[in-house]
Amino acid sequence: MLAAGPTGETGGPALEPSAPIVGPVAEPPPGIGPKEAGPSPLPPRAEPGPLPQVPGVGAAIGPTPTSPSIPAPSVPPVREEAPRVPRVLPAPPAPPPPLEPAFVPESARPAPAAPASTPAPPAGLQVGLSEALLPALQPFLDATSAGHRGLAVVRELPERIRTLVGPRPVAVYWLSNLVRDRTIRPGDLAGLGSLIRQGIEANAITAIFLEGVEYLTRIHGSANVIAFLKEVDRQALEHGARVWLHLTPGLLSASDLELMLKELSPTDPVAPTGEGTEAPG
Repeated sequence: MLAAGPTGETGGPALEPSAPIVGPVAEPPPGIGPKEAGPSPLPPRAEPGPLPQVPGVGAAIGPTPTSPSIPAPSVPPVREEAPRVPRVLPAPPAPPPPLEPAFVPESARPAPAAPASTPAPPAGLQVGLSEALLPALQPFLDATSAGHRGLAVVRELPERIRTLVGPRPVAVYWLSNLVRDRTIRPGDLAGLGSLIRQGIEANAITAIFLEGVEYLTRIHGSANVIAFLKEVDRQALEHGARVWLHLTPGLLSASDLELMLKELSPTDPVAPTGEGTEAPG
């Protein structure tokens, strides 16, 4: 203990440091240890027991049971395949050789068919009466369309006739005194007869159209013209040619027309047709 001195702050004597107390330490009463000095607020701790053994945890838990060995899966060996070769189909068998036809005697063979030919028009001269030219020209155009070679001698402008003729095999001559290609002078009756004869005999003309005979009658007279036309009719009959003679009644006198029809038409002539303006096909 500290003793108060005479000079202390409390009015007592000053304190001096006390010397350590050396002496025997009192022992605690029997039955009370260091931990039994007083009641403990905590419950006593239970001692840990042995841990349960869990299979597969480790050596600290317990020995791991030996598991049976699992065999590795078997892998089938890889089979090496040969490269594929494309399949080639065999070629078809060759056809048998053709059989040789049996020999047939020529006398027993059928006759070959005759080649088709264009029938020729009825031969000779035919007189047609018409005031219009185009309808009278139609039979001639039909014959030349069928393949017959034609000759046309006209007083009409030849360009118009050639337009109607088109691509048909027809030679067009003009009765005129003008000097042009394929022109026949009306006064040259012998030259006209030579042209027609040469066409029939040398050029295989089988269709002839004559127009403008009225003009020839004025120049040469009806008797000479009739004789000329009879000669043309004879040549046409001899070579299988057809001649269409176009007469315009209004351009002939009644006596000349009557005489010409009597001498040239043993049968009734073609009846007159009306005026036509449409071009034939």
